[in-house]
Amino acid sequence: MKGFNWNSEFVDREKEKLFFDENGQQINRRMQYVCCITGIAYLLAAIADYYELGAGTGFYTMLGGRLVMASFAVITFFLFIIQSCNIRLRKIFLCLLMSSTILCEALEVCVKSYNFTSAGAPIALFIILTFYLFLPPWVYPSLIAGCGGGLAFICAVLFATESGLDASIVITLCFMLANAFGIYFLYSFNVTKRSDFFAHLELKRKADFDDLTQVFCRRKIMELGQRYFSLAKRYETPFSTLILDIDHFKEINDSFGHQTGDRVLRDVAGIFRNEVREGDLVGRIGGEEFVVFLPNTNAVQAAVVADRICRSVESYQYPEPEIGVRVTISIGSAELIDLSDLHTLLKNADSALYKAKDNGRNQVCWYGA
Repeated sequence: MKGFNWNSEFVDREKEKLFFDENGQQINRRMQYVCCITGIAYLLAAIADYYELGAGTGFYTMLGGRLVMASFAVITFFLFIIQSCNIRLRKIFLCLLMSSTILCEALEVCVKSYNFTSAGAPIALFIILTFYLFLPPWVYPSLIAGCGGGLAFICAVLFATESGLDASIVITLCFMLANAFGIYFLYSFNVTKRSDFFAHLELKRKADFDDLTQVFCRRKIMELGQRYFSLAKRYETPFSTLILDIDHFKEINDSFGHQTGDRVLRDVAGIFRNEVREGDLVGRIGGEEFVVFLPNTNAVQAAVVADRICRSVESYQYPEPEIGVRVTISIGSAELIDLSDLHTLLKNADSALYKAKDNGRNQVCWYGA
């Protein structure tokens, strides 16, 4: 599929990193459970081997294979605990764990060949399907373990048992079908999961941002503003807000058309974003009205930011020569001082905005000045 490599990962490494940053904890926890259950199950199987084989060469051979597999399980378990562990290293040991699991089944066929029937193959097939259906979020560890382990199991059946050619052919076909189905399912599942993740992010982005100006919409900016306001009150840090309004915007629409009006809104919003710090919040709260929340900013600092924005909008030159409109804005500023709620702070900034308009527009006024 376009945008994905053969390992069902995003070709874009930034997208893949974002996907794992969001889903990594859940994946790591699932892998930890798998490592624990698999390692314990195969160590317990050694007890059954002892009762069946007794203390002899066969038992010690099986015990060695199961200990190797359990060792990979322990190492892989800790690799998925260490947050800073390289993903490639996790993939390698996950592949070793899965390969050693199915190789243990092939070893059991060799050691217990006297008791083998074709009915023993479903256990190995079940393990291979488990690789594909439940374990890794990547294709190649399962692919290597499933195909390589399946080949080892088939060879063990052919050369270490007395199964007939017909039984061997049936087992081979079953392994081929299991791997083909598993590869298709795992690739499709991983691609779908990654696609759904980014579709969800896109829907969330559209819900949080204004489509035209690409700043926060009213709902989101108020939600974030309330959060910042509460933190400022709790830790007694400065907090200011600006309300910005484009001067005579209706006249711009009437004289130059709504397409030009939309362009003005987009460009002015871009200036707002460029003139504030990374941690400041910009949102559109009405047709041509915007709000900026400035954490850790007092009234004097907010006035400096507001004046810089005002001058930048006034001096902005539109790249299209046909847009000859002169755009200015008015700004009202207010600081959090002994206020009980965000609504009061916004009301104060709005009062300052009306003062700026009454004084002739294209200027900044702050509440209480």
